[in-house]
Amino acid sequence: MIKGGPKIINDGLVLCLDAHDAKSYAGEPTTNVVTNTNLDTGWSKGYQSNIVYNDIEPPLGIDSQVVGHTRGSSAAYWYSYGDYAPQDPSVVYVVSMYVKTLDSNFRIAFYTANNSEAGRVWGSYITVPNDGKWHRVVWPSFTNPSNSQSDSLSFNFTYNGAIGDSSTKTWFCAPQMEAKSYATPFVDGSRSATNGWVDRSGNGNNGTLTNMIGTEASHYRDGEVIMPVANSYLEFDGSDDYVTLGQSLDNVGSTASIEVWFKSEESIGSSQYAIMFGWGDGTSYYSNFSIGNWFGSWTDESIHLGINSAAVILAERSGHSKYHDGNWHHAVATIGANNYAIYVDGSAVTTSFRYGSQSTSFTNIFNFSSNTYSTIGSRPYTIATGGSGTFNGKIPLVRVYDKILTAAEVLSNYNATKGRFL
Repeated sequence: MIKGGPKIINDGLVLCLDAHDAKSYAGEPTTNVVTNTNLDTGWSKGYQSNIVYNDIEPPLGIDSQVVGHTRGSSAAYWYSYGDYAPQDPSVVYVVSMYVKTLDSNFRIAFYTANNSEAGRVWGSYITVPNDGKWHRVVWPSFTNPSNSQSDSLSFNFTYNGAIGDSSTKTWFCAPQMEAKSYATPFVDGSRSATNGWVDRSGNGNNGTLTNMIGTEASHYRDGEVIMPVANSYLEFDGSDDYVTLGQSLDNVGSTASIEVWFKSEESIGSSQYAIMFGWGDGTSYYSNFSIGNWFGSWTDESIHLGINSAAVILAERSGHSKYHDGNWHHAVATIGANNYAIYVDGSAVTTSFRYGSQSTSFTNIFNFSSNTYSTIGSRPYTIATGGSGTFNGKIPLVRVYDKILTAAEVLSNYNATKGRFL
């Protein structure tokens, strides 16, 4: 089957760090107490119709079966009795599940039980938007009663559309219960702690996280919590957070493209700046792709590309605070002879050269040796000297290519990913 729509460009990709992909950034260690992960044969269904399995893809980065159904009665159940979600008395738990629905008023609640039903807990009913997107529904955490004998997890839900109508089509994926007060990214079973951001390009350019926070943004409505699949990111505090990449980006030569989604929380002044991506030897090379004012004499600088300190400095000069607005932005820098350009939110922006020119060329812009490295959230010089120049905000996605992305390719990448953020 041929699928239409914008595509993510993979040709020339040498680095892909994606916090939205659980295989790229797994976050903190967790254990899903739900052991019955076979959604086909392991869970029972009541008052549903047209039940199908894996007719659509799960959310990006989620490795789980999908079960779909339409309304079969006034209300329906999905349950898994038989010690498939063991719970301890007086322990705090949180329940989550991914849901996608076409129904205009689909509401779902979880409940716990065993055959004696002592200490049963019912979660609140949460309405899931019928916007054609996967949503991670997360219920407020609860303290399991001291008399609880619950060992199962189940769901009850209602629809608005007519029985059997295709407008009631709904899909479930990845039920999870954790012994925590908040939900963490879904994992099938248990996993160990990691302190890395794994390169999904297959080139092994993994990142080491320093003082980082990974999170999923919550949307609150009337005390209910709905977590969109999209909003996973690394959070930088503008003080001491950064990502250090390995030594293997030396395969990038004289042409490259850097792509970043970001949201800056900085209240920026005329002489401040924030790094999105930097590279060098930590002492003399200040090469970077950043937002905000870089030079005191260029107080209207909004986004900036600097190569090898002063060899090329290319900037959009539309106001140093322009992108420090608390909104998501997509930025791409292309690097190479006659190919220096900056794109923001899918379109090329007007730029000025402080040093260098459009035709200036370099060899091995990522010129790695035993003492060189690249960073995200700070430039190497800042880390080495403790100076200023750290990012305050959120970064969910970084890609590096060993080629010049065309304007059409930049726009395709933007359109293919903007649904996560905008």
